[in-house]
Amino acid sequence: MMRLTKRVFSAFLAFVMVFTMLPLDVWAQDGQSSNSVVAPMNVVKPDENNVDTYQFFVDQQLVDTQYVMSGDTVFAPESPEQKNSKFTGWYNESTQEKFVQKTVETATGTTYRYNAKFEQVYYVFFLNDEGQV
Repeated sequence: MMRLTKRVFSAFLAFVMVFTMLPLDVWAQDGQSSNSVVAPMNVVKPDENNVDTYQFFVDQQLVDTQYVMSGDTVFAPESPEQKNSKFTGWYNESTQEKFVQKTVETATGTTYRYNAKFEQVYYVFFLNDEGQV
């Protein structure tokens, strides 16, 4: 009898532990919590003169666009890969300056275009007397 009581009690504890880990939203009837932490959001289109556009290209194909307002930070996209080449950075299309992460002080509605640059990589293999690498 004691053994059966321990098993029932263990099963009950396991049941309680599983269900206490579930968020309260799961128990709501409409699938939404009555005390939601998500605030309502208004979408406002900013003045185009106060937003800079940063475009990043690889082989003339647009891979990333970032819209940045005053005080926002521009980040470099993930480094692209190209066969037998090493990525050397993102370079401004008109000034050829290398891109660096920065915070835009004053956005003026300018579009900046950056192109990925690559350097060819050469491989050297050394062989032993049997011709193996």
